[in-house]
Amino acid sequence: MHLSAEHWRELTAVLVLLALTVLPVSLAAGVVNARRSGMLWSALAVFVGGIVAQFALVAMGATTAGVVVAFLAMCAIYALVLRTSLLGGIGIAVLAFILQVLFAFALALVGLHLHGWPR
Repeated sequence: MHLSAEHWRELTAVLVLLALTVLPVSLAAGVVNARRSGMLWSALAVFVGGIVAQFALVAMGATTAGVVVAFLAMCAIYALVLRTSLLGGIGIAVLAFILQVLFAFALALVGLHLHGWPR
């Protein structure tokens, strides 16, 4: 099977998206001992949590209270979907954010290295 350069770019984009969204949530769910920590459950939690957080932001406005309500709504979805406590959902969200930042830096360094940095 031969893949064109465009297909490779699309595949790479999907893998990077998964590495920056679903994988950190799955790893964080494993750390807090959630009953469901698989990639598919984590993908569902990220998808539904993002939608619920967006609705909360629209309903509350882009105020500090709106951001806090959106965060707590996302944590509640993480807790429900991944079968953990609300405190576990908050832990998943915070730990996943830290992992996302670390993964983003690692991907950036790999990209810089692939393009010849440092010279």
